[in-house]
Order: sequence, then C-alpha cells, then structure tokens
Amino acid sequence: LIRGKAHRTTWMEPEFWNSSGGSRLGAGRQELQTGDLGRVADNFRQWGLNGLILIGDWGGYLLLSKLIAARKTHPEFRIPLIAIPASINNDLPGCEHSIGCDTALNTILDAIDRVKDSTDTAKRTYVVEVMGRYSGYLAVMAGLASGAEFVYTPEEGITLDMLRCDVRRMSKAFRRENRHTGLIIRSENAADYYTTDFVSALFEAEGGDDFDVRKAVLGPIQQGGPPTPLDRIMAVRYAYSALRAVEEAIRQNDAPAAFVGMEQGAVKLHPWNTVRRYPDPWRRPETRRWWEEYTGWITALSVLPDGMAYSLDDEDQTAEQR
Repeated sequence: LIRGKAHRTTWMEPEFWNSSGGSRLGAGRQELQTGDLGRVADNFRQWGLNGLILIGDWGGYLLLSKLIAARKTHPEFRIPLIAIPASINNDLPGCEHSIGCDTALNTILDAIDRVKDSTDTAKRTYVVEVMGRYSGYLAVMAGLASGAEFVYTPEEGITLDMLRCDVRRMSKAFRRENRHTGLIIRSENAADYYTTDFVSALFEAEGGDDFDVRKAVLGPIQQGGPPTPLDRIMAVRYAYSALRAVEEAIRQNDAPAAFVGMEQGAVKLHPWNTVRRYPDPWRRPETRRWWEEYTGWITALSVLPDGMAYSLDDEDQTAEQR
C-alpha cells in the first residue's frame, strides 16, 4: 500500500493460491513512518479503490486502525474497510478460530509424533517449544492431542513451585508405569526467566535415573506448509462474508469499518468500534479464552496403566492445584 506495489488480478489468478500460505501475497510487516499515510492515500486515489479487505494478524489490525483514524484528513480512506483474522496464534478479537491456526497445529503434531517415534529403549522426556506469541492456544491444543504430561502457557505462567511439583510427578509416572516417554510442551512466551533451556536442564538434573531429557524448538516450521482443509474452508467463509459486506456498503454508498470473526461456528461481522472490548492479544489478557479450561484437563489427568486416574499426595501439590 505504501510503495504502490499492486496489480489488477485476472479472474483465474487466485485459483492457484488456495494451496499456498498467505505469504504468497507478498505482504510483510512494516511500521508506518511519517508521510506513509499520505502515500497510501495517493495510491488509493490512483487505483480508484472503493473498498479494502485486510487479511492479517493483530499488527494488521493496528495498521487498519490508523487508516480509520486518518479518515478526517484523508478522504480516500472513507471506503469500506474489513479485516479478516489470519494468525497461527489464534488470538484475534471476536474470533474462535483464525486462519492458519489449524495448519500450524497440524504441523506441530506431526513434528511431535516424529519426535516421540524416535524414542529408543531409553526412558526419555521431551520438552517441545511451540510458537503462539502471548497466546497458549497452540500449546494447549497440541498437548491435548498428543497426550502431553504438562503444558506451560503465558496465561498460566510458570513458577518454581510448579516446576518442582511437575518434576516429582514425572518421576513418579516413570517409576509406577514403567513408561519410556514423557512430553512437556512450552509456549514460547510462557515465562521470561523459566526458558525452554531452563526447564530442560531442571528436568534433566532432577530426573536422575528415572529419565533423561531432550528438547526441541520447532521454530518457523510451524508457519509453513500447505493449509489444511479446515483453514481453507474458514478462509473462504471469512472472505465471502467480507466481500458481501463490501458490496452491500458500496451499493448503499456507506463506508463501514469492521472485522470478521467466528463465534460458536457462525461467521459474524463486528463493528470496528467494538475491537477494544477484547483483550490485547500481544499482552496477557485478564479474561479467559474459550480453550483455557483444557489446560487443567492436561495437568489433572495423570493416568495409571489400569486406566484409573490418581491424585498426588498433598506434599506434591501446590496450593492452587489442591
């Protein structure tokens, strides 16, 4: 938008996009500088734009907010502006599933399965770090789907008491169940000081003869790969809703600003002035997200070979866990 790098697509051009990631469009992160809004407005005028659909994460939402705020000085922005949620972190307002999160989750599970399959006869615990920025969605869902013993997220944080308790629980599980594999998933920003290296070293030191530890930082592989069918279907549903909203606004000579989301399986269009009702996803939110209750399921369900869940002794529990 700033550099005027755009072209009119042919009708069939997007047909080749649905098997590629969003980076195929060529967009990237860039902070607005002085004068950039004027250049964007000039390009809007030259292109004759009568509507804009943005596909992006919270950074894109913040930039769209600046376009909306600049409508008084730049009339070129007085057109329908609609945001579509696309973020592997799944942390965007008014949306239970954003484009990309299912693809990233599938990639994480594939990597975890490969890591666990590589286990030899040695008793071993794996500490896997996943992305997510300040959202624990990927970590929680990956832990639930892969049978992880512990999951550490930014929402819950990490404390030394928690780690002490979890080390003892892991050791007990290896001794009682004669298991060969343990799995810990840590979201990248779960804690500032208790890093993945720290967690791995602590479990290695305290595991003793019960198990050894290997770590895996999955990194940017979570952002690549062809999108899953679920992501493709959600993308079509969001785009259809956004495009219909733009067409209707043009017919009525209106210039709404809105963002698309999904709630309880239904695609909804939210007015832009409601965006701040939701917590800032790049900071730890005070409100709980719909998937956070699953964190407790993972930490509570330590299962014995006979299929019966057992409770820890009081000495192994923190006050919060009791």
